[in-house]
Amino acid sequence: MSADLWIDGVLYENYTGRLSRRIADKFIGWLEIKQARFTNGVDMGCGTGALSEALLTNSVCDSLISLDRSPAYMSFAKQRISSSVVEFVTGDVQNTSLPTGTYALVVSGLVLNFVDSPEKMLREMRRLGRSGGVLGLYIWDFADGMEPIRKFWDAAHKCEAPHVREFDAGIRFPICQRDNLLQSITDAGWREPEVVPIEIDARFASFDEYWAPFLSGQGTGPAFAVSLTDDMREKVRKTLMPLVTDSPDKPFTLRARAWAAKGIASGSLN
Repeated sequence: MSADLWIDGVLYENYTGRLSRRIADKFIGWLEIKQARFTNGVDMGCGTGALSEALLTNSVCDSLISLDRSPAYMSFAKQRISSSVVEFVTGDVQNTSLPTGTYALVVSGLVLNFVDSPEKMLREMRRLGRSGGVLGLYIWDFADGMEPIRKFWDAAHKCEAPHVREFDAGIRFPICQRDNLLQSITDAGWREPEVVPIEIDARFASFDEYWAPFLSGQGTGPAFAVSLTDDMREKVRKTLMPLVTDSPDKPFTLRARAWAAKGIASGSLN
């Protein structure tokens, strides 16, 4: 079983994509780049286009490259984004073919922990940035603050579901912790590095609405959920319900926290 399945833009939107779009706007607000009008920028791992769309909506860049390796996600993003400002490029965020020291803004949303080498991606972002350019990214706090996903893993642990420690995002992705992320961007040569939490509310009309995406197989948690036997999956569902709401038929809200990081490109790759 693959730990991470990211092949369907619609299913991703139903899982965490809708939260991605809201946290993207919060991120660029924190970066203080709304209406900044950078001459050019790169969205590293644009996925279904949440961050690219936010950049365009807020008139951040005169031109933007939206880069991703998933044809399905790129297709979904193109359907949502119709703008002459954007160029969609297929590529690996760890090793792009884009020119060195060219871009005034290099950003990424909810990608870093999923690549084979976060260190390579962070150095690649630095390579692309022009001297004095803005570097920025955000990733979910899977260990604690991304409650819609964290609560699922907590329930799976309580049920002693098989192989849960191998797939728990809070364990698998240590870079999604503040100190580790700060050290990583520092080691990658980002000048004036900073990491802060950014949060949004994740609202659900009912427990069934919250639970349904876990049956899609799209993403780490859902891929794990559908791998379970029917009996174990039902046990996890029943254990999870009181962890997120006292009234499963009524609306409820969870916290969705990400770690946001920023720095300045040095203009030197030494």
